[in-house]
Amino acid sequence: MALRPDELKPVGHFTFACIARLKPGVSLPQAVADLGAVQSNLATSLPGPKIDLRVAIVPLRDQIAARARSGLEVLLAAVGAVLLILSEEPDMLLARHELLESRRGEAK
Repeated sequence: MALRPDELKPVGHFTFACIARLKPGVSLPQAVADLGAVQSNLATSLPGPKIDLRVAIVPLRDQIAARARSGLEVLLAAVGAVLLILSEEPDMLLARHELLESRRGEAK
């Protein structure tokens, strides 16, 4: 799909965001290098004043969980604490039961 000449004219500041998937076997630095080459070619081929194009690749997982990360870590710690408490309770109940049984045995 080709762009018309009027679509190639830069119009102030603009930002594009997209979601893409890397091909299997392509590393993140390799993808950054490839996108850097594309933006360099695009910047030199556009008519008019020189424009500054920049490329940034952020893993989707980091983009989605960036703001929620600390809250999720606190939630994980709380769940871990609850599970730790619950795992100790059966041992305490068993020890109490054995103590009561030994006292009943001594009383007979």
